[in-house]
Amino acid sequence: MEKVERLLKDLQLSEAEKKSVRIGSGSELKGKTDVALLKAFGKLLLERNIRPEVIEQALGWIWCPVRGIECKDLGDNFFLLTFGQAAGKRKAMEEGPWTVSKELMVVADFDGSKTLDEIDFSFIPIWVRVVNLPMGLMNKSTARVIGDEVGEYMEMEADGEADGIVAARFLRLKVRLDIRKPLMRGVTISLEEGVEDRWCPLSYEFLPEFCYCCGIIGHTDKVCKKKKGKDDVMPFNRELRFIPPKKRGGNDGGRGGDGRNFFLSGTRRDGR
Repeated sequence: MEKVERLLKDLQLSEAEKKSVRIGSGSELKGKTDVALLKAFGKLLLERNIRPEVIEQALGWIWCPVRGIECKDLGDNFFLLTFGQAAGKRKAMEEGPWTVSKELMVVADFDGSKTLDEIDFSFIPIWVRVVNLPMGLMNKSTARVIGDEVGEYMEMEADGEADGIVAARFLRLKVRLDIRKPLMRGVTISLEEGVEDRWCPLSYEFLPEFCYCCGIIGHTDKVCKKKKGKDDVMPFNRELRFIPPKKRGGNDGGRGGDGRNFFLSGTRRDGR
């Protein structure tokens, strides 16, 4: 409010310009209309501009297999996405990560009270695998603590167990990841007193392109401002990226994806 008041003072508005004009309703501003509920914004982290038809062809059939999506170009690789069905929007918002031409597509919910420049394109959902955990800690409580360290905890794959305990080689959980921050390579687990702390490496399913130098998603070490010397060891490497095997006869298309439909605790449904 203070910013607006300063702006109005500096402009030395006329009486006609000072008169406020009420436009729209609260539901329109908050994006709660039926039309707005099927919309979202997309931002493709790619230097060259890409046509909206490419987005529709790469992701539309995955998000809305029956009705597809409409993609409107807003310039500079920003897009307005209109989904043919509500389930498609939920999938775009809650699953992922999504890529087009191997570059990350960040999806943000429609907010009618903000300009495009005010929309936050900083977060993506992604499944994370935590290894080297004691079996007694393979549960939802541990997943929530680790998830909130890595990003914002969303859910955990419990392999159908009612008590949320998973007996597996890794703990699989979904987080909302802040792509402005360096990727975490692991977490240090503090156990009971007198027991040495344990290092638990992390890997990210369908992790998009990221910088081996600074660990930030969205650019590579070739263009990083913190570029290392030729003989320097990179702090990050490709071991952070985990690509689950495809479902037999399946096609992931432009999907990063959560893989819940065909991956349970790292074992394929065909037993392999």
